[in-house]
Amino acid sequence: MSDEPTGRDLRVIWSTVTVVAVIVAACVGSIVYVTAEWTRLVARIEAVEKWQAQKDKEAARELWRRERERPQSFSPGIEPRY
Repeated sequence: MSDEPTGRDLRVIWSTVTVVAVIVAACVGSIVYVTAEWTRLVARIEAVEKWQAQKDKEAARELWRRERERPQSFSPGIEPRY
């Protein structure tokens, strides 16, 4: 047997290298996709939290305004019935 690679050996080597390269590319692509989706999801959650905080702040302001505009009773400690 000779130590010289034959044409068949070279085809096997290149086929193996190609398969490994495709698997590595798929893994890298998956990692990039998952990272992009995770980042998008986190940004969306932060936007919803910011929106909810603003909505709660506006609701508290409206409640404060209504409490302030509500007619006050003349006797302290007695609440009017509505």
